[in-house]
Amino acid sequence: MCRYRNGFTYQKKNIDNIVIAGIVINMGVESAVRYGWEFKYNMIVVEFACSVLNTKRHQSTFTHLFSEISRVTQTHNLLLEL
Repeated sequence: MCRYRNGFTYQKKNIDNIVIAGIVINMGVESAVRYGWEFKYNMIVVEFACSVLNTKRHQSTFTHLFSEISRVTQTHNLLLEL
């Protein structure tokens, strides 16, 4: 799928916020957050709904990357906001 086409489709539907949770932070989750951020979406990452085999990688990604391009939250806080 074309990156432009997907981003445009969501924008046409007035989607502003995208919530991300996933298994491999340094692969799928990280690339999905970057991708949404490129299209100016409000990216919300649920920290403990994401995992990685290396704890240092988890902490580094959330501290240095996700904190800059997304809003990091916890599962219970996200559920309270819905």
